Amino acid sequence: METRKAKEVRYALQFGAISVFALLAWVNFRVFPKLVPIEIIGMYSLIAICLICHCSSNAIIFLTLNKESWLPSRNRTHPTGSGAAIHRS
Repeated sequence: METRKAKEVRYALQFGAISVFALLAWVNFRVFPKLVPIEIIGMYSLIAICLICHCSSNAIIFLTLNKESWLPSRNRTHPTGSGAAIHRS
């Protein structure tokens, strides 16, 4: 069983990682156009890449750091939609 302190540290790391990616995406979105001249249009693709990395990192961080998402739920129904519960021992 995981201790409360270890769980809080894991959640803090998750929050910190997501915050860093959000901050980088926001800074690139707001500051980059002020630094790079409009004539260099190709450089603006970095803003889109940064936003894509931010969105992707959220999903990756949640899936890798949340052990609850790894475990099967006891209340799930059968994939065929028959309503038969999945029981695991």
